[in-house]
Amino acid sequence: MNNLIQDLEAYVRAGKPGDRLPTVRELIKQHNATQSAVKTALADLKDRNLITSHVGRGTFIAEDSSVRQIFQDQKRILLLTKQGVMPRGVRAMEGLGDQFAKDGHRAIQVIYQNFEDLLEMLPNSAPFDGCVLSTRFSTVPVSLLSSLKRLARVTVIDGAIVSGLDVDCVGINWSDAMDLAVSKLRSLGHRKVLLVATTSEAGPMAQAKSHFASLVRWGIVEGDERSIICVDNVAGDEAAIEAEMADKLAERLSGRDAGGYTAVVTLGLFDGAVVVRCLDSLRLEIPDDISVIALGTNDILVEHLDFLTTAGSSTGAAVDRLSMIMRDRLADAPAAYRTHYLPTDLVERSSCRAVV
Repeated sequence: MNNLIQDLEAYVRAGKPGDRLPTVRELIKQHNATQSAVKTALADLKDRNLITSHVGRGTFIAEDSSVRQIFQDQKRILLLTKQGVMPRGVRAMEGLGDQFAKDGHRAIQVIYQNFEDLLEMLPNSAPFDGCVLSTRFSTVPVSLLSSLKRLARVTVIDGAIVSGLDVDCVGINWSDAMDLAVSKLRSLGHRKVLLVATTSEAGPMAQAKSHFASLVRWGIVEGDERSIICVDNVAGDEAAIEAEMADKLAERLSGRDAGGYTAVVTLGLFDGAVVVRCLDSLRLEIPDDISVIALGTNDILVEHLDFLTTAGSSTGAAVDRLSMIMRDRLADAPAAYRTHYLPTDLVERSSCRAVV
């Protein structure tokens, strides 16, 4: 029903006052819809004074220019969120929907399971003025971007780095967040820091891991593979992820190959409880035995548990930046497409202490 209403709205947006809409029979055939669904959709537009009906003549776009102007000024924004995306992405998209509604635009939220399902759905959708795609630092298929380009005049991607394409991207500068975390630990007297990161080799994650290794010049990072352990937090179930992390932490922190680390920085794991449980299984108390800083989203409870110090950005900053970009793009503001990095901050909680 929603798609049918959107298609009828598209007729109104594209036409002129007095233009005749397809007949009920034509709409049934074009949209493979029931007669009841078509009549309900037409009634919806008529209730909003967007169309008028004349017995024996047909249905026409309303002549009321003031009503049409309001409708034409309203932008339709498609918000795409992958099912199972991290809480940061969910909250950011909800905030965007609220923000666009306050601006008088219509935001349509769509949650999809995978890119293949999305590619099947998009060709049947009515055109949009703009689209925001929330991802999990995954590679966005060119075929999807091509479909979005045909469907929406403006596309903004939250959380993905896509090179060589006319698309704005928004994300956290993980290297800046890494600097904040390691600098804080250094000021507390720590002399050896371990990085626990996701196995993802997507641009932002790979760059941040390389940046961590380069901090050997600060004297508290070893600068080789032994100072970084990677956990696959995408494949497998939660128990398997936690077991892998616990085994690798045991090797570095308390096992045969223990390296004398006094602090841990996490990157891309997004679940503070897993880290806490793994350290607890090794009988390491935070922060008495080991200090922890999580690189992530400062205002998402599941990431820091109101306990872990975090270095990163906030969903509020993401919403502000994404809505600003979309407004500028829809207004055809002159600007080059680029990656927009969110401001980074260190939020101190109780998971770090000074080393005597």
